Amino acid sequence: MSEAEARRQIETCLAELHRHLEGLGVTVTPIRDEEGRACLEVYDRYARRRRVQVFAQFFWFVWGADHDERGSVFQPAQIAERLARLALGPGWLPEQDPGDLTRALRRFLR
Repeated sequence: MSEAEARRQIETCLAELHRHLEGLGVTVTPIRDEEGRACLEVYDRYARRRRVQVFAQFFWFVWGADHDERGSVFQPAQIAERLARLALGPGWLPEQDPGDLTRALRRFLR
């Protein structure tokens, strides 16, 4: 698979998740991270953000470093529901560090 094709697939997965999140009333913005990768910023009811990335090699949406902060790209509706429950409910806790799973998985991002 070419790099361009992989980027398109990631963007397609994010677009589908974006659509589901908006449908659930969650504020979400598509962005590019510091390294130019597509991702989403999902805002909670307190306007705190959490970044959602796609790790295509594992078929995951990832929004934190904990084991329950990732889910299958094949289940965007279910992932959107999980994120919406958090974003519209308790929100992202201010003291909660989303972690940087990308450091641990950086070798898979290239």
